[in-house]
Amino acid sequence: MKSVRNQSNSEQEKRSYLRKKLPGIVIPIVSTGLFLIAVWILYHEVKSFQIYEIARYFHEISLGRLSLAVMASIVSYLALTGYDNLALKHISHTLGYGRTAFASYIGYAFSNTIGFSYISGGFIRYRFYSAWGLSAAEIAKVVVFTIFSSFTGFFTVAGVCFLVKPETLPSSVHLSSYVVRPVGIFFILLVATYAVMVVVTKKPLKLGRHRLRLPSRTLFPVQLLVAVIDWVFASMTLYFLLPPVVTIPLPSFISIFMTAQFVGLVSFVPGGLGVFEVIMLLLLPAGATHPQIIGSLVTFRIIYYLAHLAIGASMLGVHELLQLGKKT
Repeated sequence: MKSVRNQSNSEQEKRSYLRKKLPGIVIPIVSTGLFLIAVWILYHEVKSFQIYEIARYFHEISLGRLSLAVMASIVSYLALTGYDNLALKHISHTLGYGRTAFASYIGYAFSNTIGFSYISGGFIRYRFYSAWGLSAAEIAKVVVFTIFSSFTGFFTVAGVCFLVKPETLPSSVHLSSYVVRPVGIFFILLVATYAVMVVVTKKPLKLGRHRLRLPSRTLFPVQLLVAVIDWVFASMTLYFLLPPVVTIPLPSFISIFMTAQFVGLVSFVPGGLGVFEVIMLLLLPAGATHPQIIGSLVTFRIIYYLAHLAIGASMLGVHELLQLGKKT
């Protein structure tokens, strides 16, 4: 009887030991895997670009507009780090903006380019936030809050654009302005309902076995403002990269940008380019040739996605090397 108890205790100790040690083994391996994936994506993306065409486009655009595009992308990513900062305030956990911005920037640099934000961005956050004292449940709440914030901004900006100035889409897209405007109304109603719930609801919402606590009345306006800044400045990044011959007011361009984002969610356009790029080509006013527009879209992809992925991957790589140095 005593030997059976000893064996049972030994097995429990082994399981407890594995639970403690396993994250320390798995997390660095996955981090290294994400870093290698980022390097692979950067290599193949750059290899697919026609360097001569990009160089010719850079020759046509002014340094001033290129600098404005870079600054707009930085503001957008700063707003993205604001999501995490607000999320930590929402769960009453403070880390300091430096740490929060470090983790969230790397997370968004990966999830914006690689996709699968629940996995890539979520893991990056778990890698850092768990080491800084957050539980798995708290990290999950942070991830949900950031995703919710992004959609709040999308619904707000897209809703206003679709309501005030719905774009006339080509027949091949199968979405007319008669469809886009009601979608805008629906988006605005969603945000308005969310705002009312924040004001009225005091208890957490029950979603099955889970409970969702809405942000406070003082936190919601900041959440909405940060989300709007994110989407507006993301669109401005591409706006500053348009060929000089394309003259379009910024509000009209934001409407086109959000329409292309929306169509990318609800439809599929065949062809070599992605849905977003195709819709931008179809909706932008005449004045520039397709190669010029494609040049601006490629440059937008480099500045907004690949450059930040390269920076984020470098930050993650340096962090992992420093952690490895501490262990050895």
